[in-house]
Amino acid sequence: MLVIANLKLSMPYYLLVSLVLIIIISTHYVYADDFFEGPGVSAAEILRGRGFIADELYVETNSGYVLRLTRGRNPLIKGGSLRSKDPVLFIHGVLASANNFLLYSQGAEPRDFTNMSLVDMDLDELIERLADEPSAKSLPLLALNCGHEVWLLDRRGVPGSQQLIGDSRSIKTRPDQDEDSSQFGSILGYINNLFSGYSFVDQFRLTLDQRYWNYSLDEQARDDFPVTIDFILDNSPGASRVSVVGHSAGGAITLMALSLYPNELTSKISSCILWSPAYATGNDNPGFISTFEILLPIGSAITGPLPPPFLTIPAQTTLMLICSPPPTWTTLCKEFVDAQAGDSGGQQPAKPFLFASEYFSSSSHELVQLGQNINYPNKTVHAYDYGEAGNQAAYGQPTPPAYDLSVLTEFSSMSFYAGGTDTLVTPADVEQARAQLRVPSEYHKINTTFNHVGYFSHVDAPRLAIIPSMRELETLARK
Repeated sequence: MLVIANLKLSMPYYLLVSLVLIIIISTHYVYADDFFEGPGVSAAEILRGRGFIADELYVETNSGYVLRLTRGRNPLIKGGSLRSKDPVLFIHGVLASANNFLLYSQGAEPRDFTNMSLVDMDLDELIERLADEPSAKSLPLLALNCGHEVWLLDRRGVPGSQQLIGDSRSIKTRPDQDEDSSQFGSILGYINNLFSGYSFVDQFRLTLDQRYWNYSLDEQARDDFPVTIDFILDNSPGASRVSVVGHSAGGAITLMALSLYPNELTSKISSCILWSPAYATGNDNPGFISTFEILLPIGSAITGPLPPPFLTIPAQTTLMLICSPPPTWTTLCKEFVDAQAGDSGGQQPAKPFLFASEYFSSSSHELVQLGQNINYPNKTVHAYDYGEAGNQAAYGQPTPPAYDLSVLTEFSSMSFYAGGTDTLVTPADVEQARAQLRVPSEYHKINTTFNHVGYFSHVDAPRLAIIPSMRELETLARK
């Protein structure tokens, strides 16, 4: 395996640095009002920029990975949140970050909505009351204003969660509990890192190290999810349960973990909101199947990050610069996003800051595992397929075992959402996941042009998904 230990910085490197700096600075000035959502900016910085209290805490998994959790609290509420309300954990999908949940939150600020009884209020009445409320465009911010403490997880591979205890392969050593990520997230911090060679040399070395990236969704469901739940309960005074909101692979990990530890986790989870959970993929989706029939043989031969970490910020800033002129939001840039996530019908303008929360590194095994669903009759998630010999060694059988939601016999506090034009996780996929359940669950098919990222960018997301989800976080809560 190639290892770059003593890479000397050359003229092409400085030209690359100069180009990236020009892009960053241009993007900053073209879209300065939204710099809190720019490249390299953390979820904590966005929350603080909106006026909320934000702390970055780090949880160590049983396998030594260190994950960043951003805790948000409302300064208008005594103690930051109501002890009578469950903390809410948000888990993002592949190639994404916790910042996804904070998009399109311009104008949001701390408000105190704790006098509203969401359980007793009719949904239409609630939607009307919040019609002009900026925080209703972001579920974490709305939850904060309704009295909840929120926790945003950056999954393995995302900046802030790229550490492995006792291992020099980490991008940086384990941060202190009170470290402010802004030294790595701010524009000046990024410029400093570029000229010091940190971003290129260390991230390139990490990119080449297969041992770090040798994980799939299995490890995150088996290890990361339950440890994260326990960590939140230990650090949320008075909390006995956690509510969970999972998007895409984040929803899949939630369901996979519940199937592995049905009794242990259902005693700690109050409710689950699942936005297009990627527990099943490829149903009623010939385009997805044909794509992965081509990509699976290639992806299965790779163990590493996609895309490489050192390409993330240059890619994000380039896309932000291209998409800075407003006319591109509903033309060129919209078409670019629609080609990946499904038709948005012109209702999801691809504003520049959308790209600052996308194209982070995911393990190739994660992406392959989601594609492997097409090989199974019901197209639901199985453990990672290593091939017959590898499966025999890993599982004691030639084929990978399936996850099974039918083991959830006493937990029905779940609500599933599906976008009508989502081409990554179709409504048929969501229905296939629900079909495994032996308990009731809520289901919302959004019957309009609403694609995989519509929960964050659709102009009508508050009415279609965010406000209904906020109400269900409380109406479905198990006491």
